[in-house]
Amino acid sequence: MSIKYVLRKIHEYRVRSLSIPFIDREFEIENILNITKRSKEYMHILTITGPWGCGKTELARALTSTLNTQDYTTIYINLTEEEIEEIISTIKPEIKEVIKNLLTSLESITKIPFHLYTLLKNIHEKLSLRDKIVIIFIDEITKSLDKYRVSIRDFISAMSIKIYDICSSLELKALYPIILTSDQSAIHYFIKERGKDMLTYLIWNLPKNAHEELLKKLNCPLSHDLIWELCGGNPRELIELFRKNWNIEKYINEKIETCREITIYAKDLNVINYLEEIINNVDNLKPYIPKTQIPEYILTTKLIEDNVIIIIDDRLDKLSQIPKNEPWIGKERAFQIPIHYWILKTIIEKKKINIKHKEVLEQINQHLKK
Repeated sequence: MSIKYVLRKIHEYRVRSLSIPFIDREFEIENILNITKRSKEYMHILTITGPWGCGKTELARALTSTLNTQDYTTIYINLTEEEIEEIISTIKPEIKEVIKNLLTSLESITKIPFHLYTLLKNIHEKLSLRDKIVIIFIDEITKSLDKYRVSIRDFISAMSIKIYDICSSLELKALYPIILTSDQSAIHYFIKERGKDMLTYLIWNLPKNAHEELLKKLNCPLSHDLIWELCGGNPRELIELFRKNWNIEKYINEKIETCREITIYAKDLNVINYLEEIINNVDNLKPYIPKTQIPEYILTTKLIEDNVIIIIDDRLDKLSQIPKNEPWIGKERAFQIPIHYWILKTIIEKKKINIKHKEVLEQINQHLKK
């Protein structure tokens, strides 16, 4: 099976929420396939993080729909959902039946990550997995770990042993659990465990050409350059604007509320100058250190846990190409979407919290004229 075949097939997948063909992600798909084609001795747990709404889930669903061939069996499990059709994605009814039956015995979807051997053994009995590369996407694993008070370290340690045991027992060619998470406070711990048993990857928002393509399919009536400065290619943000009938004023005003809260928080901590340093250079953000009482670290924690800032440093291998020469993207940290950057920059420069959406647009338009 060639990568070209997968790329052709994946663009036949239709995004359910919009009923349009899947767009781009060629770079990411090629990377994932190359990782999974390594020999059995180099199997790893893969953790993929990225901006909230960047399309991790849709990519996993699209690959699950496409990558069930003679070589692969692929399953997607979403631990944040309750309806069975949203929890499981697979094109093979035998697999869906096995998972439904297992859920009945386990009583909770959150137990699935701790029963991968049982899951795959039951699938193997229905549908032989011998000599297959098996990929299991597990979306938002931290929900399970938090519920059962299992540390990320213990989970990774136990899972890494299970991978080889399962492969040997079921005669799989390879097994790759792929953990998807937007939880930036959790990724700090995943990064600490990277190495022999686990690899950590960063996926980014859509690149500019795919952003353009999506806007055309959505019949966006506004300047595509302006939308880029608001959303930075984030699919969820683009869809949010689309569902607001491209009402820029409403969209910006909602984001202003988030940034106003951050600004008040910075003032209360008496570190408003530190917030200004971050706006001028996002890499000035203090390293994320949970539960540290230093005011700058407390503000850092809020920016990260509120999905405003994201870690993008070299501890994360790049599954995507990161845009260059954008003021909201540094080498080690970045704003998840540019609108937060532009609003905070406007607040700092105007020296007032109650800004208007027109003032934010002025900032953006000045940047676009350069």
